[in-house]
Amino acid sequence: MLWSGLGYTSVGAFYITNSTSVWPDEVSASYLPSDCLSSWAVLEASCPAAGYLPVTEALLNDGFQSNGWWNVLLSNDDISRSLTALGPDYFNPPNFRNRWAIASSVSQIMASSLWSYDNNLAYNLTLGFQGPILLKPLVQVECAVSEVVNSALVFPHSYIPVPGINSNESWTVDTTIAWDDAISEGSSDVHFIWSSLPNNNSGPSLLAAFNLNNTRNSFNYTDASGVSHTGDNNTAFTCSVDARWAPVQMWMLPGNDLDFRIHEITPFDLDNGPYNFLWSPDQIPNLQQIQIDPAWASSLNVYISNSTTTLTMEQIVRISEYMNADAWSYGTTDEFLNLVAAGLGMMVTDGLARLSWSDQLVALVTDNSSSSPYLANFGNNASLDATILDASQIDPDWLEMDFASSRLGWSYGLTGATIKFALAVLVLHLIMAVFHTGIIVGSRDVWTTTSWRSMGELLVLAINSDCSEKLQNTCAGINLSSTWQKKLKIRETTEGHLGLIVDDDAVDDVEPGIRLGGEKPVPGKLYGRIRTNDK
Repeated sequence: MLWSGLGYTSVGAFYITNSTSVWPDEVSASYLPSDCLSSWAVLEASCPAAGYLPVTEALLNDGFQSNGWWNVLLSNDDISRSLTALGPDYFNPPNFRNRWAIASSVSQIMASSLWSYDNNLAYNLTLGFQGPILLKPLVQVECAVSEVVNSALVFPHSYIPVPGINSNESWTVDTTIAWDDAISEGSSDVHFIWSSLPNNNSGPSLLAAFNLNNTRNSFNYTDASGVSHTGDNNTAFTCSVDARWAPVQMWMLPGNDLDFRIHEITPFDLDNGPYNFLWSPDQIPNLQQIQIDPAWASSLNVYISNSTTTLTMEQIVRISEYMNADAWSYGTTDEFLNLVAAGLGMMVTDGLARLSWSDQLVALVTDNSSSSPYLANFGNNASLDATILDASQIDPDWLEMDFASSRLGWSYGLTGATIKFALAVLVLHLIMAVFHTGIIVGSRDVWTTTSWRSMGELLVLAINSDCSEKLQNTCAGINLSSTWQKKLKIRETTEGHLGLIVDDDAVDDVEPGIRLGGEKPVPGKLYGRIRTNDK
């Protein structure tokens, strides 16, 4: 539940959906909103291809990536989330170049839920999530150059690190599926197709293949037997795509901005700690794989707005070739395929992050002003009015979301030798103060007297006492702290008469005065004789 730190209503939410529709095992064309196969799809936020423009901008601009790490900020409906991807350049040694990429992003539906929750309740807090674990799409892509052998395309899987992939299997697809037609069509400089492995549950989520027709750059590649070839129009570039649902924590700062953040620094980091994907894959938990229907993936390769010839995925291939023209001159396609893998990974990841965008999401909420839960409009397209529900109408299959909030601030910890030493000194000082106070309060016979009934009697005693030579430099004010430090004593100054005298000690800074007496008062003796001028 949300902590109501300032007296705000605490609210929990049940979304009118289930976890299977938000994080499905299989993604088919049925998940596509209308018009997501048209040229308007790149402009429609609910369509998988809507990330095309920011992704291609990132591929064309080195400012979006640093040493093989891309970070693209996507903004839709006033909500921002990060789309990240890593490639081989992120790692050392630099010769670790195996034409792969890993990408991830938080789901837009989760970001929308958090934003709507905060926006409707006007919480100026840091919102997070607790309860059922949140998941994000994590997509791995590996690409290779491959000749067509016996009418079959071979797809790579040597460096896809997440467990569950059997590297001993041969991933091949008969070219009669679509490849031969694409090659023979010959009207474009790039031919791109989606495919999948039939009846292979241990294989990748999706396959992609393309060729370059009349490429401006020559390239060489080595076949499976180690023989070097010069690429031509019939040379196939194949990419294996593995998509998983990975755990993630998500949070935002409503008082600061509308960007949704995750605790992970890179796609390699999962919710319960960083994992080394490449060198220690046994540390990685078993993540749920997403089987992607090529019919759904076709929504990622649509015509660009106002064009009937340029397809989105083909354009990503062209951009990758253009950005790595220098590398082609050395006869290598590694840099080219690294960029293709990054672009392909970000497109698939962002497409999966937009699943269920158009779902009608309403929240079942309760607050302190109502004894019954009611439906509130928290979703993008939700149109239901507030409706009172009873407990029997709450479907146990609904996805329950408990939002957590916290306030940020500075605090001091109790770790560290200096902090512990300081605390020990403070505690010791406290003990000494308590002990000293106890002595003063408990020893009343030493520190108190009953001989004087009021402060008035002491005031009269002071007025009726002789002047002191020690205080002759004072009259209408005291400026020196040493004056306040002088000790006053009550002594018998004349027979039967008491007076205040200033103590005479050797450290006084003034010349000692004349002592008029020095006898201590005698208990039980009657004092108070009025003095006269009689000698």
